[in-house]
Amino acid sequence: MGPTDAAAAADVAEAEEAGQRPGAARFGGVGTALRSWGTLRWLLLIEVADLLVDVFTGFLALYLVDVAHLTPAFAALAIAVRLGAALAGDAIPADTGPPAPPSASAVSKCGSANAHAASISASA
Repeated sequence: MGPTDAAAAADVAEAEEAGQRPGAARFGGVGTALRSWGTLRWLLLIEVADLLVDVFTGFLALYLVDVAHLTPAFAALAIAVRLGAALAGDAIPADTGPPAPPSASAVSKCGSANAHAASISASA
């Protein structure tokens, strides 16, 4: 057992004492998840969607110059604004907290709309 093995064993023992899992154990489920077809399907969908957005951005630049007759400098500014908005949107966390409970008025509106739709379908 070399000095690096002893240090690694000490780190694992220290993490176990603190109630934390060591790095290898913490990320051990990643390999299992990547072998799952459902995970790979969603990763593929994310990559394809990202590629489509990149292609859209390229065609948007062509559209702005050729069809909308903007100068290339102004079209580049418009593309920069689109990319900046996308960057800002990516930086905002998706989960902003627990969902708010529905208000009583929204629930009653849904109920009355359902009752109205049911009365229409029943009379038909």
